[in-house]
Amino acid sequence: MKKSTLFLLATALYWFSLYTYPVLLPDFAREALGASPLMVGAVAGSYGLVQMLLRVPLGFASDRLRRRKPFLTLGVALATLAALGLWQARTPAMALLARGTAGAAAASWVAFSVLFASYASDGHGGMRAMGVLSACMTGSQLVSTQLGGWLAKAQGERAAFLLAAGAGVIGIVCSRFVVESRPAGAPPGPRALLRVARYRLLLASAGLSILQQFIVWATLYGFTPQWAKAALGADASQLALLSTLYLLPNMLCSWLCGSWLSSRFGARIMVVIGFLCMALGCLGMPFASALWQVLALQALCGAGVGCVAPTLLALCIRDIAPPRQGMAMGLYQALYGIGMFTGPVLAGALVDAVSPVIQGEAALIVGYRVNFLAMAAVGALAAVLSLCWLPRERPAGRRCFSSGN
Repeated sequence: MKKSTLFLLATALYWFSLYTYPVLLPDFAREALGASPLMVGAVAGSYGLVQMLLRVPLGFASDRLRRRKPFLTLGVALATLAALGLWQARTPAMALLARGTAGAAAASWVAFSVLFASYASDGHGGMRAMGVLSACMTGSQLVSTQLGGWLAKAQGERAAFLLAAGAGVIGIVCSRFVVESRPAGAPPGPRALLRVARYRLLLASAGLSILQQFIVWATLYGFTPQWAKAALGADASQLALLSTLYLLPNMLCSWLCGSWLSSRFGARIMVVIGFLCMALGCLGMPFASALWQVLALQALCGAGVGCVAPTLLALCIRDIAPPRQGMAMGLYQALYGIGMFTGPVLAGALVDAVSPVIQGEAALIVGYRVNFLAMAAVGALAAVLSLCWLPRERPAGRRCFSSGN
């Protein structure tokens, strides 16, 4: 079996374990555990907060040890533990702790990203490698979300948590057979992090990724499922379909962006187009009156993320030597964790603040509408900043990078 194929199998099981249930989690926390909208946002946001705290130390440790593989196995093990924790959760606080554990698991994505980049023929990853990796991630999320939704509808959310744990156990076994390419040269010292943090392209990519994650976690993994349920009466399987119609175009655009679109039109243009798609998707959501309209808008948002995410992932380490790529990727992913944490938390506060109280009950649909309009504004701002922050570049025609064997 090719080493890239084995790696992608372990990656798929890792993300399967993490994404079988996020679209179900807001409703589970609110209905089954009695969480307030602000607490729902905190449960969702803890995932990003823990990543933000752990990814730089993890990236530095992997560079210092010149090892990536042990962190892969640790990440899948923590994902399994998080799913089991949610299965046992009986209070919002327990769900918060379990979701934080999932954030610790997701912090190991630093090692996954850098190790797969090392398989590329040029030693720096490139757009095609990151496109393939992003497509694998979103494809796994697509399948796991749909299966989780079907299982939750038939057996309840806790059954979906058990499915995630089962995938994690298999992923632990697969991760032990991943082939590791250790970087050459002396391991970097603590001062290397300061040098890495001066790379302008890394910081620009991270800043834009914060905004992308902010939008995604304030909508799809925050309050879009509750909007669909409250305004349109969506059930668990329809909520999973909502996520599927986001992830499918995300996966396709990630693949196309890495293999063709970025080389033809340039990374800067693809990021701008992606953010505009996200802005338009959020802008139309408050005016949707049928589920098919919400699904179409989710697909537009997914296509936008598929253009933005792999492009920024490749740009953040483009100019950085392999021995320091773990730190660079850790810093990049820690910074975009800010968006994953603040997005749902601030969105929850906004929904609470603007929802009028009618006969003793908060009219949350009003708050959900305002949240979508706010996220549309964030997407438009991100498109403008992309034009300002990312360098102009001449498209490279059909040239692309090989992901190796």
